[in-house]
Amino acid sequence: MKIGVVGTGMIACEVLPILSGTGWKPSAICGTERSAAKLSELGEKYGAKTYTDYSAFLKSGEFDSVYLAVPNDLHFDFASRALSAGKHVIAEKPLAACYAEALSLSRLASEKKLFLIEAISNVHTKNYAKLKELLPLIGRVKRVNITFARKSSRYDAFLAGNIAPVFDPTRCGGALMDIGIYNLHWLLGLFGEPESATYSAKISRGIDTSGTATLSYGGFTAVSVAAKDCTSLSGAVIEGENGTITQAGTPNESGPVTLALCGKEPVSFDYPEISRLVPEFRYYRSIIEGRQTDLAAAYLEASLKVSRLMTRLRLLAGVTFPCD
Repeated sequence: MKIGVVGTGMIACEVLPILSGTGWKPSAICGTERSAAKLSELGEKYGAKTYTDYSAFLKSGEFDSVYLAVPNDLHFDFASRALSAGKHVIAEKPLAACYAEALSLSRLASEKKLFLIEAISNVHTKNYAKLKELLPLIGRVKRVNITFARKSSRYDAFLAGNIAPVFDPTRCGGALMDIGIYNLHWLLGLFGEPESATYSAKISRGIDTSGTATLSYGGFTAVSVAAKDCTSLSGAVIEGENGTITQAGTPNESGPVTLALCGKEPVSFDYPEISRLVPEFRYYRSIIEGRQTDLAAAYLEASLKVSRLMTRLRLLAGVTFPCD
């Protein structure tokens, strides 16, 4: 499976060795003139042809799928151009900066009969699958809490006025878009779309540095906390009439799962991987290589539901992007 990678930043550098180890061949890498030295280094390391011109990159015949690791505000343009060039697209989360863009991309992919995939790690792990398997054992759910709170290495610079894309509303950043998305995929993957939702956020310079989303499911409420301005104990708890399920660690890692039924000793389960990224890229490969259109359509629909909810929550908190 040959793939072209767009981006030379932290996430691209994390993904490249995973691609090589899960049956993909990074055949080409596209970066900017500013990142020429890093681009050359990566090209040499992975035996990939390098480009600083995205149009020339897309015209090359070295790959049939593209992985996009670019800032959020570029996802729509870069994905649209890749789909129009006949390439399958795996876009780093979020799929797009807003729901309208995500919906437009899904329609273009359908028209071109190509796969459009959002790269989100946590829902593909064996630990998440185990959690779903155990969920009926705790009976009717009464309350859910999930927290992803980790101070960004760029937060202090942001306070000083040096604003990175992740904290820039013009680049479609913010805590909800960057890490809250993992919480929402986790929640909607288990319980579906909520009946209603609110978002209370800490806003600074027009962006949410942290926030709490409250999702109402009629019989219970799910609370999702995402924070890039502080660090706290991350993890998830599902409380039911017959017991509790907990998942340790940050939600993007999908850590060990513990089942504690009423009157019984807790039982823990853990299925670690070399990297949190391994299961997802195995999954994407199986979709594209096996032409699993039904599976891809269901996965894309899940991404659209999360995108729609994130857009609604963000606008409720007064965080606006150029695409709005």
